[in-house]
Amino acid sequence: MAEGERGCIAGIRYCRIDPKGEVTPCPYLPLGLGNIRETSFAEIWRGSEIFAALRSGEALKGKCGICEYRFACGGCRARAYGLTEESSQAGDYLAEDPWCLYEPGSGVR
Repeated sequence: MAEGERGCIAGIRYCRIDPKGEVTPCPYLPLGLGNIRETSFAEIWRGSEIFAALRSGEALKGKCGICEYRFACGGCRARAYGLTEESSQAGDYLAEDPWCLYEPGSGVR
């Protein structure tokens, strides 16, 4: 894979701008990062702490954070957010992808 490419590209090579101008990392990840009617897209894209965290495989938590494939996969950040939102973690977009069956270090994909 080319540098900057991985399974989940939310905030890396992709984002959503809704009809009102709100920028989110993807349609399934409801984190408002700014509005292009108030702030330039370039400033939001380059300056958002959430975008920076999504771009860093080092920021991932749980088994995604220790997985040898974190820079190629990264898990689904929307799924991590949505399923932790229902628990005590309150919507952690950097949490491990709860649907991933791979165990880091096992060599079994």
